[in-house]
Amino acid sequence: MQNGKIIFRFFVLALITSNFLYSQPAKIIDVTQQWTNTGVQINAGQSVTIFAQGYATWNNYGNKNQLIDWFTPAGIGGNYIDNSNAPCPTCPAMSLIGKVGSNGAPQYIGISGTLGSQTGGTLYLGINDNLASDNYGSWTVLIFKNVITSASILGGSLPNDSYKLSQNYPNPFNPSTTIEYSVQSVNNIQIKIYNSLGQLVKILVNETKNPGEYSAVWDGKDESGILVSSGAYFYQISTKDFVSSKKMILLK
Repeated sequence: MQNGKIIFRFFVLALITSNFLYSQPAKIIDVTQQWTNTGVQINAGQSVTIFAQGYATWNNYGNKNQLIDWFTPAGIGGNYIDNSNAPCPTCPAMSLIGKVGSNGAPQYIGISGTLGSQTGGTLYLGINDNLASDNYGSWTVLIFKNVITSASILGGSLPNDSYKLSQNYPNPFNPSTTIEYSVQSVNNIQIKIYNSLGQLVKILVNETKNPGEYSAVWDGKDESGILVSSGAYFYQISTKDFVSSKKMILLK
């Protein structure tokens, strides 16, 4: 693709233990450089979960008055574009991709995905395009750092007695949703709800739990008891040795 520029708007968010840390409140990324160093470090045996939203397109031979079809971070499937020279030929064209370390193997992220490494390194994000100079648009990306084992990163499974955070149900939901989780050992459990900007909305659980299966219900209200607006929210469970996050949608 030729002549032009695409811009990504990144709200880059790192989740470390139970706290959110912004590398920057917002980051504008010029993808004519193909890859962008997010500044997020992934340690060996850790992974990040990435959520992306927004739209992008490209110009017809550099003519900004002739924009082609808009697409999401999921990219474009089929043979619509010759993808053989893209950084990740087996991934959808024009999709959000990532890698750990400047020489890491590119992997598909799309609208949401998890990326980890045995050796660790810096997280790079980019667009799966062999030459992105004629692109246009923006995506918003949230990055959560998870504390997990290397076995999970490699596609294995955690032991049956490990901590677990399940997908909420129903999802999307209105007016309330249930979050199920399991506890491995006696521990202080925190479950927090965040909005799409990473702002704390509600502390749903903050107490010591014995080993077992539990559930918590969120009624769509913030700490002040006020109903929140429709949109994407993120819930996170944290203990002294486990952190995990998932996305949910509130529809009114």
